[in-house]
Amino acid sequence: MEQSPARGRPVQFDREAVVERAMVEFWRHGFDGTSLATLESATGVDRSTLYNSFGGKRGLHRAAAQRYVDVLAREMFAPLVAGTATDMADVLRFLDALDSVTRSEDFPLGCFIVNDLDSPSREHDATERYFTALDAALRAAFERAGLAPDRVEQRTRVLTAVAVGVNATAPHDRATALALVASARTLVADWQHDAPSIPPSTFPSTSPTTSPATPS
Repeated sequence: MEQSPARGRPVQFDREAVVERAMVEFWRHGFDGTSLATLESATGVDRSTLYNSFGGKRGLHRAAAQRYVDVLAREMFAPLVAGTATDMADVLRFLDALDSVTRSEDFPLGCFIVNDLDSPSREHDATERYFTALDAALRAAFERAGLAPDRVEQRTRVLTAVAVGVNATAPHDRATALALVASARTLVADWQHDAPSIPPSTFPSTSPTTSPATPS
């Protein structure tokens, strides 16, 4: 259990840099696998200051989780929302980004949020933000492609499962995670050839006396 240390003079440090470094440690080891000693070493800030500034390990984990979702929303999800493609091009770019992150040696494998899903110490607010943002981003891309609501729903669920599956698998088996991305990319490329789904009510009405057009 964390002890509340006596408060002394405020210590000056770069709060954003501390949260960023802590984010990497929690991402790599999870809440339970990240000790205060590890956080002190990674951030260069002693535990007394971490407690006074963040409320201890729990508060720093909360700040790191929110920071992770902020970065993910900006780098991965925003291009889906702000894209201009009326086909699957923006979704394919999202999968390409997922592939690049999974291959990268610059970040821990997997996803901060997904890695902590089974932990009782997970940050519920950040987890909800993650899934809400991912869902909204995928829906935006599929709706822009002119898909009917049922297909938007179906394909959003499929790619959400892909994203979670890739991130859950990557820390244990990067090759399998990359193969899953490749399979998803093939699937989405096939969706590329689908014509937009038009609800039946939008088809022009045809009277009984109207003859169908003769193909040329």
